[in-house]
Amino acid sequence: ILTCDWSSDVCSSDLIDECESVSVKRKVTTIRITDSQIAEAKQNHEESLGIRIIHNKKISSAQTTILDNFKNTIDDALELSNLTKSKPFWKSLPQEFQQIQLEGIFDKKLEIITGTEASDIAQLMIDSTKNPKINSISGALNVVSEEFTIANSNNLSCKDVATYISGTINADSNEGSIPVSGIGQASCRTLDNFSPEQIGEDAKNMCVNSDRKSTRLNSSHMSESRMP
Repeated sequence: ILTCDWSSDVCSSDLIDECESVSVKRKVTTIRITDSQIAEAKQNHEESLGIRIIHNKKISSAQTTILDNFKNTIDDALELSNLTKSKPFWKSLPQEFQQIQLEGIFDKKLEIITGTEASDIAQLMIDSTKNPKINSISGALNVVSEEFTIANSNNLSCKDVATYISGTINADSNEGSIPVSGIGQASCRTLDNFSPEQIGEDAKNMCVNSDRKSTRLNSSHMSESRMP
């Protein structure tokens, strides 16, 4: 993570008046559902760095996911600054801030969730969708935790963390006169407010009820076609 000291060091040369760095660390757990079963479970750790540079009121930026080579990102931003026009309105990067703590946007349970635990949640989504009239269930579960850090050459530095969980289920049926489907979806910042069973129920009810409606509509159409 880049710090205020780092940003100050970058700006110590005559090439840069001000600079700002933004670091985002993200852990993404994905469970993919195909053919009414869990087809894939994976967990990725991602990290990216963005750098903004201001010199002579010219603003340029660059981003990288190769953190060991961030100095090249600085060079890229400097090179881009030669192609930009100065911004007369520019004053300065922030020098102070008031951080507001928002409740309910971070859940430690989601931050440390394992692939097995996420798979169990996805299985609850599948089980609650099952119905004799449903032929196929597909969808996905995503669990994300991220850490956002920002620092600049004016000795400002802050960090925040957040989590969310999102699930989607698609239920398909070929049992009626025409194929029908239903979908269930939900997203939450905390695990306690997330109901995998409700997602499955929503998809199942939409699919089954669509099948009933299509059957009634088809029967009505056939009756009308037989009328003299």
